[in-house]
Amino acid sequence: MEYSIVFVVFAAVLWGMIFLVQKFLERVDPSAEKMDMSRFIPYAVVLAVIAVIRLLALK
Repeated sequence: MEYSIVFVVFAAVLWGMIFLVQKFLERVDPSAEKMDMSRFIPYAVVLAVIAVIRLLALK
């Protein structure tokens, strides 16, 4: 049960970090195009799987 909570928190933090980087880049260079989130979803899934495996290995 706690692993599903960890996954949701991890996904929210990752999305928030990407959002903040995008806002920072817009302030630095207003002509910068918006980041395509579909490029980051596979990486987020892989990182989440690695995180769950590591958590299971620690128990």
